[in-house]
Formats: sequence, C-alpha cells, structure tokens
Amino acid sequence: MRTAVCLFVVTLLAARAAVAQESGGEVEVQKPPPRPAIGWSGELVDPIALTRFHLTTRGVFANKTAFALEGRAQLRITEGFALSATLPIAIGDSDGGLGNLSAGATFATTFGDHATGVDVGGGLDVYAPTATANVGDGLVAALRAYEPMLYVQDLLSFRARGYFAYRTPDFHAALELGLVPGFYLEGSGDAVLLLSAAGRVGATLGVFEPYLEVGAAPQIAGVGEIAPPLLVTPGVRLHIGEIFDPALFVSFNFATASAVIVGLDLAVVIRPSERNRLEKSYDDDFLDDF
Repeated sequence: MRTAVCLFVVTLLAARAAVAQESGGEVEVQKPPPRPAIGWSGELVDPIALTRFHLTTRGVFANKTAFALEGRAQLRITEGFALSATLPIAIGDSDGGLGNLSAGATFATTFGDHATGVDVGGGLDVYAPTATANVGDGLVAALRAYEPMLYVQDLLSFRARGYFAYRTPDFHAALELGLVPGFYLEGSGDAVLLLSAAGRVGATLGVFEPYLEVGAAPQIAGVGEIAPPLLVTPGVRLHIGEIFDPALFVSFNFATASAVIVGLDLAVVIRPSERNRLEKSYDDDFLDDF
C-alpha cells in the first residue's frame, strides 16, 4: 500500500515537471482578466463591502463659512456584508464641535458577476446623541443633506435603507431609499421621521470614475423642521494602485445657488485578493486531469 502511494506521488510530480518543461520551466496559471474598479459611493451601500477608511471634508463659502470633517471606517466581514462607523466634526465661523457618532451595518447580494450584474441590499444605522451644543445653526447639517442626523443636537435616530443598483464594466446606476425615525432626548422626547433618498450614476474610464449623485433626507413628520436642501453632486474619483481612491466633488442646490459646497474625500481601500482562490482552483483542475 505504501509503495502504491509513493508511486502515485512520483507520477504526479513527474507529470507536473513535464508540464513545466513544456512551458519554459514555469507552470503557467491561467488567470481571468483583473476585476474592474467597480464604482462605489461613500454615501450609499457598498455592495462589494470593501474595507475602506475615509477622511472627508466638505466646506461652504457663502454669507457664512462652515466645514464638516468626517472620519469614516468600513470593515468587510464577508463579501456583501460590512460594519461601519463615523466620527463627524463641525467647524463654523466662530464655533464647532463633535457631531453625532454613528455605527451601522450594510448587506447586499449580487445577481450576475463582478463585472455585470444587479446588486440588491440594505443597511441599518444608529446615530448616538453626542453632538455638542455648538455644532452650528443648521448650516453644517445642510452640508450633509443626505445625513443631516450627524449634526442635529439631542437627536437619537435610526436609519433603515434599501439599495438597488445595475452595473456593467463601464457604467453603473444606483438608487437608495430609507426611513429615519428619531427621538429628541431633551424636553418631552418628541419624535421625528425623515425620508432619505439618493441616486447615483457613474462611469469607469480607466483609473477615472466620474459620477453624479443626488440626495437629501427631509423631515416628513414630527415636531420641528429638519429641512436640508436637495443636493446635486458631480465629482470624480480616482482608483490609484488598487488602494488609494481619492475623490474631488462639488455640491449645489437650487434653493441657495451661491452656497456651493466643495469636498475632498481621501479614501484608502483594501480590496480582497483572488490569488489564493486562483491557485487552489488551478491545483484542483490539475489533479482532476489524472
């Protein structure tokens, strides 16, 4: 029995050596073409669930000056499922402070492959009432029209959202809708309800990804008035070296045309490697030939 096993192993090694000799001394592994740089948004659900780290700055220069500075991290658990957290900071003309810390989870499934397909998913987020009293007078919340909950004082809120996208190697389009119930912790604990909606289209042109996003989360029920304007955001993201994905963008609205927002997103992305899977697939195929 031991002799038969040894003969089998020797036969496999000899066959592998013969294949290597025919290919010039090296075993040639047939690899599929590299995965395209699929477009993703720092605002919407990421269907691939990439591990990402962001430092995003938004600023407006009008009658008043204000900035929103946000550190955001997303940790990939498995393909299609990720956990995230956001640290928001508001900076105004003469004040500023911490916004509402948030944490969440997103999930998605893909019908198709990594290049062409339909993505369906969603997300759940919670916004803790950590905003300090000097986060601004609502101007900073307007900077974050799709996530004003980050800068509303004394508001504990939750967001549930659904996501749908279609993509090809050169084009992608996405739509996201959600509801945001919230509760003011000061006073009588009044409740509010926001409707969040965003859309995105983009193209992949080599390392360049021009895109257009539209979004807002206005209040539809409850006390008070959280009424961020609908923002239209054209921008371009670069995919550099499979790890550095910075974006430059501007946002404008039709209510106050002079309040143009300028933004910069410094993003580091850790993309999953397919090398081990490819090598294992080759070994399995090689053994299947015998």
